[in-house]
Amino acid sequence: FTLKTLKTFTGSRPDKQSRKQFLAYVDAIFSGEYVAREVFFRDAVSTILNGFKREPDFAPFMVRDAWASYRFLHQLGVLPSLKGGVQMAQEDNAYGRFMAEHQDFFDRPEKKVAFLTGCYVNTVCYVQREHLGNDPFFRKVRGLKMDQKRLQKIYPEARDKLHQYDSLGLVVTTLDPQLAQAWIDCGDRWDLSDDESTFAFTLGVSLAWKVRGTKESDASIHAAVEDQTA
Repeated sequence: FTLKTLKTFTGSRPDKQSRKQFLAYVDAIFSGEYVAREVFFRDAVSTILNGFKREPDFAPFMVRDAWASYRFLHQLGVLPSLKGGVQMAQEDNAYGRFMAEHQDFFDRPEKKVAFLTGCYVNTVCYVQREHLGNDPFFRKVRGLKMDQKRLQKIYPEARDKLHQYDSLGLVVTTLDPQLAQAWIDCGDRWDLSDDESTFAFTLGVSLAWKVRGTKESDASIHAAVEDQTA
């Protein structure tokens, strides 16, 4: 990780405004000042969504770099904490442990909803690639900002797809109850910007394989799909 990594998320054009924004980050890093969270997430999400449109195969690596940039800025105290955040108990599985490890980001149920929905979509895409050799479901969500209504719509659609491929067993004891509970915890409130919702969603889509435990976990999913199609 270098400041060049961070520079990727300060504007999509090599113009004066992008340079000015990057220098604002550098100044904050060395002077102990703040950069508004909404500025970082706005710029990061804009870059990520453009990446998904232009080079979808490369976009997950861009999300990884955006996450590293967030972690870097947060640990230096450059990004102020989100107001209203709370410490939440997390489930004892791979997804819950990841969110517990990064409690500074996953500090409200809305972020859990967005992140776990992204993980859910990742699972659907994995199953579709096993069955079809591609993942048409992903084309429905890439390049789109995620708000409450959009996330509410994706969840049942993704669940129906897994049911269609007789693959609900892959989520029935992990993602499904966690995501349902996260929606319950939100209640009637949705107090999260579209940019942070989108950031958390793309984090789930792009890093679910890493969160699950990389190759061993993906191998178990592959074996389960093979059993269901045999």
